[in-house]
Parts: sequence; structure tokens; C-alpha cells
Amino acid sequence: MHVATDQPRAEVALRVLQAVPVEGELRPTETELKAASGLGCASLLGVALVPSAAPAAGGKPAKGAPPPTDTGPVTVLECRVTRRSAEALGLPTRPPPEDAAPAEAEAEAEAGAEAGAEAGEGAAAAPPGLEWKLSVASSGAVSVKKDTALETGLAALRDGWEAAQPGRAAKAKAVRESHLASLAPAEAAEAAEGAEGAPAPEAAVVAAPERVEVRRGPEPVVVSAEERTAAAAERQAALEALAEERAAAERRREESRVLREASLNEQREKAGAARAAQREAYVALNGEREALMAAHMPDKAPAEPVDDKGKKGKGDPKKKK
Repeated sequence: MHVATDQPRAEVALRVLQAVPVEGELRPTETELKAASGLGCASLLGVALVPSAAPAAGGKPAKGAPPPTDTGPVTVLECRVTRRSAEALGLPTRPPPEDAAPAEAEAEAEAGAEAGAEAGEGAAAAPPGLEWKLSVASSGAVSVKKDTALETGLAALRDGWEAAQPGRAAKAKAVRESHLASLAPAEAAEAAEGAEGAPAPEAAVVAAPERVEVRRGPEPVVVSAEERTAAAAERQAALEALAEERAAAERRREESRVLREASLNEQREKAGAARAAQREAYVALNGEREALMAAHMPDKAPAEPVDDKGKKGKGDPKKKK
């Protein structure tokens, strides 16, 4: 399945959940089967869908009764934009309010029209939403519908409260309207005070700070122009400090190399002088030894003649006889 939006820079989070209803609980137990994320779109492959169970016989449950929980597990597809990305793109971060009754909706529309006429062009429009596009490729038939389990559970809970205490909803609505009416005079006085001391509309308009999405690690971060300028200045200062440290280290290495070469040259000169002194001492010692040998050693006797057979002298005359 593939999910895409009309905002290519929106960070989309896609999850496939298996929801199992729990008796007496509003929310079912959800287990994440697969997840994916991307900018503007996300895709999932090989998603095993759970076949939907047949609807229970008997029609709708009685008013005030909890919703049936014997429907079995279902597959839920959750598509959303991360909060950080929604704030950066100016998208709503909360779901729209539930649809009111026709009469209440008409009254609210008339009140909104009157308020809009009084406010004029200064009223801000509601932030735009997103358009989603879902593409599914499957070997079987696939049906998609809105997950209304939570809404059904809340409606059944409210019906149960109303059945246990008749008139509870009307009393709660009356208390809420009374509280809002008590806050209206204070808000009007604050608005009037602000209007008296407020500057001209041209001077009151302040441009929104520019925020840019940058990449710092696996997830994007939204920063303002001032933060980017401060970060760039800090990075430049860090680079200059690093360059100074490297230059100082290079100077220290050069000084150490010069000192090492001078020390080696001095050691070589000392070693050469020591070898020359040793040679002179050796020559003098040999001269003294030759002189002592010539003075105290006798001359060598002449060598005896040797005949043709390698024998010295004439031999013993007695042995010849």
C-alpha cells in the first residue's frame, strides 16, 4: 500500500495495527504490525490483512448498552503527519470538533457570521487541511472504512450515564453555557482595553518569524532564521578556534623538530671527536708496544735447512748404522 499527500514536505508516518476489542474498555488492544515514514508519502509492502468478521445478528445494540466486543481482531491503517512537521507547515494539530445538531449548527453559523461582520478583515482563516491518496495492490478484495470504535465507545458511555442519571447531559450543557457566559464580560473588557491602547493596524502587524526545516541527524528540525544565524556564527567561531589550535600545534612540531636536529648534530660531533681521540690513543699505544718489543725481545735464530724429502738436518748417525 502507498499513501501520499498534497504536501511534499510533510513528514508522513504510516502504521498498520492489529486491534483486538477488550470487554469493558473504550480502546482496543493495538499491536503494531508494520511502520514506515517519509516526506510527502510512505509505502508498505507485504502487509497481511486480517479478514473482517461477519456482523453480529440482531441489529444495533440497545440504547445505553456498551458496544459489542465479540467482533474479533481488525486491521487498522493509521496515517498522520508528525506534530513538528504540522507546526512547520501551518497544519492543524487537533482533530476538528464533532458535528453539532442541525439547529445548533445553524445558530452557531449565524453567530459566526455576525462576529465575522464585526471583526472585518482582521479575522484569521482556519488553517488548511491535507488531501490524502491511498493506493492498495492486493490479490483479493480490500475494503476501507473509517475506524469508529472510539466514537462508538464514547457514545455508548454517554448513553450509559444518561440512562443511569436522566437529564445529566442537559444539566452539563447548562452549566457549561453558564460558565462561558460568566467569562464573556471579562473577555469583552480585556478586548476593549487592548483596543484603546493598541497601535494603528499597520504598526500592529508583525511578520511571523521565518522558520526553516533543516536536517540534523535522522529527523528534521525546524529552526528560525535567528537560530540559524546564531548557529552559523558559533560554527564559524569554532572553526577559527580550531584553525588557531592547528597552527599552534604546527609551530610546536616545527620547534621540536629543530631542537631534535640540533641535539642529533651535537651528539654526532661528540661521537666523531671521541672516535678520533680513540684512534690517536691506539696508534700511540702500538708505537710504545713495538718499541718495548724491540728493546726486550732477542733476535730470532735462523731456520734450519730442509732436504728434498722435507726432513730437517742430516738426521741421527746412530740410527743409520
